[in-house]
Amino acid sequence: MKDSRISTGISGLDEILNGGFLPQSSLLIVGGPGTGKTILSLQFMHESTKRKASCLYITFAEPEEAIRRNVAGFGWDLSSVVFEDFTKQINGPGPSEEYSVFPPSEVEKEPVWQRLYRAIDEHKPDRLVIDSATFLRYLSTDDYQFRKNIQRLVNHLSMKKCLSLLLFEPAELERENALALAVDGVITLHNEISRGLVTEIRTVEVNKLRGSSFLSGRHPFRITADGVTIWPHRVERLKKYSYERTFLSSGISELDDLLMGGIPAGTCTLISGPAGVGKSTLGARYLSVAASKGIKAVLYTFEEGLASILERSRSIGMDLDSLLENGSLIVREVNPLELYPDELLETLRSDILK
Repeated sequence: MKDSRISTGISGLDEILNGGFLPQSSLLIVGGPGTGKTILSLQFMHESTKRKASCLYITFAEPEEAIRRNVAGFGWDLSSVVFEDFTKQINGPGPSEEYSVFPPSEVEKEPVWQRLYRAIDEHKPDRLVIDSATFLRYLSTDDYQFRKNIQRLVNHLSMKKCLSLLLFEPAELERENALALAVDGVITLHNEISRGLVTEIRTVEVNKLRGSSFLSGRHPFRITADGVTIWPHRVERLKKYSYERTFLSSGISELDDLLMGGIPAGTCTLISGPAGVGKSTLGARYLSVAASKGIKAVLYTFEEGLASILERSRSIGMDLDSLLENGSLIVREVNPLELYPDELLETLRSDILK
């Protein structure tokens, strides 16, 4: 029987996870500050509420008011998400009431763990986020107690048939991997600066997913006004297509004769040469002829702007304006520093399939 997947509501992530999260599984979302753990989790909560799932968000890191304020710009309706705010309990007493005999972990660990179970049993959530489970590590007196308590928690959530996301810091995971061993899946968010300090690179990677295959590797993502968007890094496979061989004409009879009728359809042709020899003009010529015959044409320009392309084309009698107006030709201006390679590839796929 095929497993029933639960959509993450995050563009690209379902494909990476082979359809979405598995029911009643526990997943570790690992990443340093600013990598997007909280936003990803709340986006999943937003998607879950649309599917009428009961959602519980337990926060140790930020007060509920701060979380709601920080994500207000995304326009998500989180009114039906129940928040349990542990921040005041974790922050403990004020400066004048500091513990002087016992360390805070020994004094606070039992009440916090008890309150955690009480919240889960009281609200009976279908979806749970703990932000961040790193604080549970801090409240444990030693590694053994943490392993015992965290394994018990994961088993309890599984028994309750709750799909849970546990947020965690990478430095703590390197020091103690008990949580990674206990959960069903590990997803890591990376936020790095490219070589040469040119641009920020955000990627997501699935390190573990029990009971399921997944798309391995690092997949680029962005945090936009709509939330997290991921572009899966696919490995393309060669496919066999059956088609009737046709030729794309340049409209220049001498060149078409030289190429025995033109460029064969379904092939890739490299136009090479030094600056100023006419590479861009020749490419635009092929596109204009194709577009005038009703063949969809797209020009991706990485250096020259649209206004310059149109002006140059007019000067040699090549009318691209009318083709742009009727939609048979599309020109996309691309800044290589603004797009990930997989993001550009997704745009190419979308243009081809339209």
